[in-house]
Amino acid sequence: QGVDPSPHPQDLLKHLVALQQRSLANSSRRQYRTTWGQWWTFCSQLGVSVWLPANRPYSQSIRLTLFAVYCWVGRLPSGRISAGSVRSKLSHIRWYHRLYADCDPELTPSHGLVLAGMQRVSGPPGTREPVTFVMLQWIMDGLNPSTALHRVIGGAAVLGFFFLLRSAEYLAVKDTRRNYTLQVGDVKIRDGNGRLTSIYSLAATVNITFRGSKNDQMGCGTTRRLGRSGHDTLCPVRAALGLKHHAATIGSTSDHMLCLVSRDQLLGADTVTKVLRQAAAAMGANSAKFSCHSLRCGGATALLSSGVDSTLVMLHGRLALRCVSTVHSLQPTSRSELSDANGGGLNLKPILAEDPPILLGVHAPWRTSAGSSRLRPISAPWFAPTPLSVCVCVFML
Repeated sequence: QGVDPSPHPQDLLKHLVALQQRSLANSSRRQYRTTWGQWWTFCSQLGVSVWLPANRPYSQSIRLTLFAVYCWVGRLPSGRISAGSVRSKLSHIRWYHRLYADCDPELTPSHGLVLAGMQRVSGPPGTREPVTFVMLQWIMDGLNPSTALHRVIGGAAVLGFFFLLRSAEYLAVKDTRRNYTLQVGDVKIRDGNGRLTSIYSLAATVNITFRGSKNDQMGCGTTRRLGRSGHDTLCPVRAALGLKHHAATIGSTSDHMLCLVSRDQLLGADTVTKVLRQAAAAMGANSAKFSCHSLRCGGATALLSSGVDSTLVMLHGRLALRCVSTVHSLQPTSRSELSDANGGGLNLKPILAEDPPILLGVHAPWRTSAGSSRLRPISAPWFAPTPLSVCVCVFML
């Protein structure tokens, strides 16, 4: 029986609406709905419709600008927000109008100056401080391996640091997980011959396959591989193996989340943040400047401080090139501190792998001595030009 080639308007319309809805990433829908609720409240207080008049540009602009000021002065339940957040909220409202009202409201040039003024009078953007090796060691020393939660926290913190993971890539963020959150089957541990193994003494590398990410909404995916660091506890291979072993004890299969504490509880980003802030306070740092993102910042900072090329850091962390220099602003003493106190013997050389390959030779430092098992000072900075090894990186343009 042949397929009827004649178009069915209702079916086509359903596909049209579905495609319009898919223009927005699933991970963004919650924020957009929140903004639309705030816009609805604002318009109700003014006694006007939430829908801006399609053919009256000035009316569109003045109402959007008043809403921007409303958010800026702190009338939202969350209080005052940054100029960047104000711009984001305006883009959320524009998306709803494009979807449901078939118009794209914009600010007039004079009203656009309001946003420029907000940006100028704002203070410097808040940054997250990077986690250091000493902080990671403090966390690991305080964990009880017999407790499931502690085992998962330790493994997640170390993996997040070494692989520069975003929170949503391995943790529950606001009790929500993404469809690309790491699963047990995404992590492969191999021996020196490339065979899968679950024995630490044989394990040489850990491969993580990212099925998607915040900046990979199409789900193209990529793979990253790291070797053993040479440290007893701060090692990505050991951390991955520990998480895999824990997953086996709770009956997880390859399609279960990697960082499950129990079969129905995924480790939350807020829990990891609390632990990091406790470590920061113990180190005498400002705990308010630490969050899960500090693990990602810390890993990138350690790589840059050890002399790893910024392009390699970009590839390893799946970062946009412009983001590498803003991951963390290195202080003048960062390199010596990392060298003397934060584990100069660690092997931080990432091995990047994707298919199809383009080979790029990149110089990256190895650990200064094999079998390093503790954090200790060394005589020469670990980013010194000797000894050097050539790291062959395989990636896609």
